Amino acid sequence: AVDQIVDGTIKAFNRMVVRIADILPIPGLDALGNVAGMIVNYSVTYVDETILSFSLTHKEKNVWENAKTGLVLYAQNWKPILTNAAGLALVNIVATVAFIVIMLIPFGTLAALTSNETLKMVWLFLALAFGYGLKLAIVNPFCLIATIITFKESIEGQEPNSEWEAKLEQASDKFKELKTKAMSHVSSKKKKQSS
Repeated sequence: AVDQIVDGTIKAFNRMVVRIADILPIPGLDALGNVAGMIVNYSVTYVDETILSFSLTHKEKNVWENAKTGLVLYAQNWKPILTNAAGLALVNIVATVAFIVIMLIPFGTLAALTSNETLKMVWLFLALAFGYGLKLAIVNPFCLIATIITFKESIEGQEPNSEWEAKLEQASDKFKELKTKAMSHVSSKKKKQSS
């Protein structure tokens, strides 16, 4: 439940931040805006996992409050985190192509040696599947770790800023829901302690 709310909040915030193409009337900027949007959407997976890891590293029992704090800190530091995501998107694309090409060496050779069209398709499919599998096994964990490190370095010594919290509330109904859940968790905890 926390992951879905965090994911929705990040997507809404990122859409708000990456509206360069709407603001500047420069020819060809729409294409640049679309690429930026793809990179931003790609980054959401790693950023939401990073915020959940932030939540797990804090001792407080209120996971909702931890997620809220992590989101506000992300909003305050979105530039270095999304810049890192842009680099990681490029790494991901290059790695995917490289692993598929590497897998095409053995499987492509097998496909070239057979005259059966169905078997050729099987060998080529296996090259794609193994190449993509290698990318998932090697590159994705690297990208997640790089995002966590960038996040932790960016937020070091910072406290959540109320201005950014207000901006998140404007950008996302999911963030409002998260705040409500964080407050209701505190209220229910106080009731348990008093009874």
